[in-house]
Amino acid sequence: MTGFGAVLVRHSTAGEQAAWRLAITTKKHYMLSFREPYCPAPMPLVQSHPWFQPLHRRVIVAAICVGWLTFELIQNEPLWIMLSGAATGYAAWDFFLSGNYRRQT
Repeated sequence: MTGFGAVLVRHSTAGEQAAWRLAITTKKHYMLSFREPYCPAPMPLVQSHPWFQPLHRRVIVAAICVGWLTFELIQNEPLWIMLSGAATGYAAWDFFLSGNYRRQT
């Protein structure tokens, strides 16, 4: 088959995200364009869950994480210490320090 070729080209223009273009040429010219990442509207990085809006629920979940971390420190299991420490740190950050659950006044 003559006149057939497939080319993968990195393509970018000013003010636009980079796009991958796969050009397949035969006697007729066809162009397929794939933009990455495709997102119709920007999404927030962290979304607060409505179940965690009451303060007492966040405190209970954070206390469970601290209890788990304390248990793993007593047991001296390094892998579980890292996992429970990460969960505790994330809970502290997300629930109390990030501002995701501010009071709506």
